Parts: sequence; structure tokens; C-alpha cells
Amino acid sequence: MRTGSNALWRLVELADSVPAPPDSALAALLASWWNGHRHYGCTAAREARTGVIVAPDPSLFCPDCAMRRFKDETRCCYCHGRVRPGRANELVFEMSGGVSLLGRAHRHCTEQAGRESR
Repeated sequence: MRTGSNALWRLVELADSVPAPPDSALAALLASWWNGHRHYGCTAAREARTGVIVAPDPSLFCPDCAMRRFKDETRCCYCHGRVRPGRANELVFEMSGGVSLLGRAHRHCTEQAGRESR
């Protein structure tokens, strides 16, 4: 059974990844972004007021711009250190309000966040 919106699944296909829910550490980071001033990375996202965040940058982009940003983003969502895209965990999930997130993380950072969420 598939959960999530059609927009999330289109994004997943573009990113060639699998959607996964955030752990509590990433959820807290996203909540802090969401409750602060919203940044728009492109005009299309500003007009639609929905889009994709390419973590760790909290700016909101349209799906096309987000995919371009995601290809170049090599920082970990958790520690912001550099990751090698082929060795990183890819994070894709949906937030409320029509916003999705793409990101990469070190495997050990993902595992630590998962342990702390339990």
C-alpha cells in the first residue's frame, strides 16, 4: 500500500529514492524552520506557497528547481558535514501544507537520530 500524495511519489521517482518518515531529531529541525520566517528559493514556490525543501537549507523550491539543488547538495541534514552522495542515506518525505523534503545524511547520523527517537 502506498501512502503520501501523488506529488510526493513524483518527487520520489525524480530523486530515484524511497520516501521515509522523519525521526524526532529531523522533525524538530523541520518544525523550527516551519515556525520561523519562510524562505523561498524560486518564484514558482513563492507563488504556489508549496514546494520542496532541499535540506539542510530551509528554502522552499518548486520541484524542478529542487531537483537541480538536490544534485549539488552534499551536506548532511543532521550535522551539516559533507557527505558523498553515493554513500549517504537519502531522505524523502512529506510535511504538512504541500511541502516535501529531500535530503542526504551520513548513515551514522541517521542511525543515531533513529536510536534517539525510540
